[in-house]
Amino acid sequence: MIYSLYIIPFYNHFFRNYQHVILISHSPPPSSPLSQYVQSFPSNQLSPFIPSSHHCLHLLVFKNRSIQSSHFFLSPDDIPFFIDFLNNHNFTIHNFSFSQSNFPSTVKKQFILSFS
Repeated sequence: MIYSLYIIPFYNHFFRNYQHVILISHSPPPSSPLSQYVQSFPSNQLSPFIPSSHHCLHLLVFKNRSIQSSHFFLSPDDIPFFIDFLNNHNFTIHNFSFSQSNFPSTVKKQFILSFS
């Protein structure tokens, strides 16, 4: 199965602010090592003028941290950590398209990489 990762803006209801988080294209099976980092959340609409295309978002999180922690969601700063995780678990990275210089400052979804 091929997965894709994206950076998206997400409204954190606990902190009442938007933050950039990492979205995975679909939820892995429970037996996959990926499942320890994936949690589903209802999508939140950024604006009434931007249609929402997802009913549920599969986001990368640190499940060993409280949802009330400011570092519960994996952020763009955690991409090197997650790439190491993928390599250590024998995933193959197919495409990689991210650098801090083209980090999104808008509401657009930005592709990071795909892997299997």
